Amino acid sequence: MEFGFETVIDIVRQQIDWKRYLTDHNLSLGESKSTDSRGDPIVYIRCPNQAIHTTGGAVADTCIIIPSDGGAIFKCFHNHCVDYTIADYKKHLGEDTFVGYQSSVELKVREHFKEPDDMEDTEPEKLDLNELTITKTVVKSDLVIPVGYFKSNLFFYSADSKQYLEYNANEINIPMLCSNWEYWIEKYPDAFEVNKKTGELVRTKNTMSILKESLILACKKTDRRLDHVEILETGIYRDRGRIIANLGKRCFVDNVETEYCSIKSDFLYQASGDVVVSEEESTVEDFCRLVDILSRSTLSNKTDAWLLPCIIACGYLSGMSDWRTHCWVVGSKGSGKTELKELVISVLASAIGGIIKEGNLTEAAIRQLIQKKATIFIHDEAELSKNIDTEIATIRVNSAGGNQAKGTVSGRALEFKCSSTFILLSISSSLVNEVDTERFIKIYLQQRDDTVSSWPQLKKNIENFLTAKQAAKFCKRIINNALTFNETVSYIRSVFISYFVVNYSSSDNLPRYADNYCGILATYFILSGNVLSEESIIAVIKTLQSDDRFNELCVDKIGDSSDSNPATDLFDRLLDEVVSYSNSDGKRIENTIRGILNDPLEPRKECLYRYGIYWLPEERRIKLKYKNRYLTELFEKHGVRSPIDTLKNIPGAIIPKEKRRINNERFRGLEIPFDAPPIQPERIDLDKLFETVDTDSTNSGLL
Repeated sequence: MEFGFETVIDIVRQQIDWKRYLTDHNLSLGESKSTDSRGDPIVYIRCPNQAIHTTGGAVADTCIIIPSDGGAIFKCFHNHCVDYTIADYKKHLGEDTFVGYQSSVELKVREHFKEPDDMEDTEPEKLDLNELTITKTVVKSDLVIPVGYFKSNLFFYSADSKQYLEYNANEINIPMLCSNWEYWIEKYPDAFEVNKKTGELVRTKNTMSILKESLILACKKTDRRLDHVEILETGIYRDRGRIIANLGKRCFVDNVETEYCSIKSDFLYQASGDVVVSEEESTVEDFCRLVDILSRSTLSNKTDAWLLPCIIACGYLSGMSDWRTHCWVVGSKGSGKTELKELVISVLASAIGGIIKEGNLTEAAIRQLIQKKATIFIHDEAELSKNIDTEIATIRVNSAGGNQAKGTVSGRALEFKCSSTFILLSISSSLVNEVDTERFIKIYLQQRDDTVSSWPQLKKNIENFLTAKQAAKFCKRIINNALTFNETVSYIRSVFISYFVVNYSSSDNLPRYADNYCGILATYFILSGNVLSEESIIAVIKTLQSDDRFNELCVDKIGDSSDSNPATDLFDRLLDEVVSYSNSDGKRIENTIRGILNDPLEPRKECLYRYGIYWLPEERRIKLKYKNRYLTELFEKHGVRSPIDTLKNIPGAIIPKEKRRINNERFRGLEIPFDAPPIQPERIDLDKLFETVDTDSTNSGLL
C-alpha cells in the first residue's frame, strides 16, 4: 500500500477533539481525577459491547485515554473487548458524526502538509542541510530505534516514551512514532525536498512512502525475529546472571543505569510509570526504627512489626523469586487498616510502582492493571469485592509465577504477566480452601481502647520517617543483595525443613510453609544485617513459633512415649475414648469425655489445632472442625470411619446453625460440652443393694 499525500491526510483526520465530542453527544460518564502513566486525561464511557459482558459493568470499566499530541486510545477491562480499538468505536458511532470536531493537532499537521501554490512549476531538488540555514532545532539522538520484526509486524523503540511500539508494515503511523519532524529530517534527509523559490522545507507526496520503506528496511537489517518476545515493565528481574531493576522510567543493570533498548536480553524492557529511585541504600538503624514504630501500632503479634515490612520487601523481588508470598491484613472497623495502608504499606510498595485499588475488582481489571509488571498489588476493602473467588484464583497463579493466556473474540490469545505479590485488607478474610490458605500469611489488627489516639500519635513519626525516598532506600538495599537472594532462600529452606522434621511430626504442609516464609526470612536478614547462620535462622523460627505462626507444624510425633508433651497424651486419651465410644453402646462415654476435656493440661492444648480441635474455655465447650484430614486419618486407623458422626451422638453435643470465628477461622463444626467432672468409679452400697433384693428380688440384676 502506497502512503501518498491524500492517505496521510486520512490518517491525520482520525485525531478528534474527543472531550468536546463525548460531552456534546452525552457519551461521557465523567473524567477521572487521575491520569494514565503518561499524564494523559481519562474519560469514562459506556462500552458499546456491554450487552455481552459476562460480569457487571462498573463506571471505570471502559474509558478513552486522550493523549496531548492528538489521537485516542479505547480501553475496556472485559475480555470481550480486548481487541476493540478506537477505530471500531468510531465506526460504531458513525463517521459522519465527527464532522466539525477536528482537534487543534489535526489542523496544525494539515497545514504543515499544505503544498505551495507553485509546486507543479518548480523542480524540487534534494535537500542539502549544509547549504540551508534552518532555524529549527536539529535533533542528534535517535528518537525511534528499529528493534526487529516478525512476519509483517515491525517493532520500534521510542526514546521519548521509553516503550516499544508494534506496527504492521502497511500501517506505520509516522506522526505517532515521532511527532518531531526535525528528527526525521536529520535521520532520513532523502525523504524531504526543498523549494528553490522559497527555500522552505517541504514534504512531498512521496515523503511518507520513503520514510515507511526506510523503517521497514531498518527493521529487517536488525536480523532479529521477535516471534515469542516478552516485554517486561516495572520490576526486578534476574537475567543471564545479572540483576535488572526496571524502576519506572529508569533501568539499572547490575546497578549501572542503562538505556532500555541497549540491554542484551531475550526480553524487551520498557518504562512504565514513575518510581522514586535512590542512589543509597537503607541502614540497619532505618529498619530498626521502622520496626519500633510498627510495634506500637495495632498489630496483634509482636513479630508482625518486622514481618509485614519483610513481606513487602520480598515483594520487591517478585519478578525473580521462585515463589511469591501474599499477605491478608484482617481487622475490624476502627482497628487502623486504612492508616496502616496509607502510612506504611502503600509507601513501601511505591518503591516498586505498587498498584493500589479499593472495593470491587474484576479479574480482567486486575490483569489490565498489572499488564507486564512484577510489582505489589494492594487491594483495600476486599470484602466489598463481588468477584473475590476469581481474584483469589488469579492470586493463586501469581504464587508460582509465569504468564497467563486469555482468549479474545478474535481468536488471538493475549498473555499477561503473573509474577506479582498481593496484599489484601478487609474486615474478614475470604479464604475457604486449604490450597488458598496456604498461599497467604495473615496479619491481624486488634481493637484497642486507645485505637483512636494511637494512630494520630504514630502518624507524625511515620510521616517524618517513612517517605517515598526512604522506601526507595529499602528497595535499593534489597537490589544490592538480590544476586544471591535465591541461593539464600534455598539455604534457609533446608534449615527450616530440617528443624521441623527433626523436632516434630511430619506434615504435608511443611514444604508450603517453607515456601511462604523462607523468602521473607531472607529479606529479614538483608534488612536487619544479622549474620546468616543455622543458629540465627532457627532463632528467628522460634520467635515466630512464640506468636503461634507454626501451630500446625508444632505437633509432636504420634506414639512418642516421652512425657515432654502433655498435649499429645491428652489427644491420645481423647482418641481412645472416641474409639471406645464407637465400639460400645454409647452409655458410658458422656462423663468420660467431659472429664478428658476438663483436663488440667489445658495450656498445651493449642497443639491440637492441627487436628481440627478447638477450645472454647469461656463456654466450656470443645469444637471440632468438619473434614479435617488429620483427625479423619487418625480415627480411620482405629476403625472409626466418621469421627464427627460418632461424636455428635454424645448428649449435649450440638451443630450450630451459623458459622463462628475460632482461632481466626470461620466454620460451623461440632460443639461438645466439657463442664462435667471426670468419671468416678461407682460406689456400691451393699446394705442398700441387699435391701433392694429382699424387697423385690425379681428386679435384681445380680440374681
